Amino acid sequence: NLTILYLNNNYLEILSICLFLNLGKLKRVLINLFNLKFIYTNNFITKDIRLNLEHLDLFKNEINYLKSNYFLNLRSIMNLYLASNQISAIEANTFSFLTRIIEI
Repeated sequence: NLTILYLNNNYLEILSICLFLNLGKLKRVLINLFNLKFIYTNNFITKDIRLNLEHLDLFKNEINYLKSNYFLNLRSIMNLYLASNQISAIEANTFSFLTRIIEI
């Protein structure tokens, strides 16, 4: 029944595979000041999970590359925060699945 998940001010470089499995009611995820460098695609994309996230905050990490399928199953996202990362490349169509997006 978790709806908000705060993982702020930690030192994790990688989010493990299927971290959000069985958290279908999750609406807000805040992962700030993390030193996060890599997001496994399976965190947001699996056949068994349909996240209803509305707010995803990845502010101030060390993410340097966004793959086009990172946000594939996050069609309900309205707010996506990626500021203060080290993004040097974004694959084509990375944000094309975010049809409800209000703010990036």
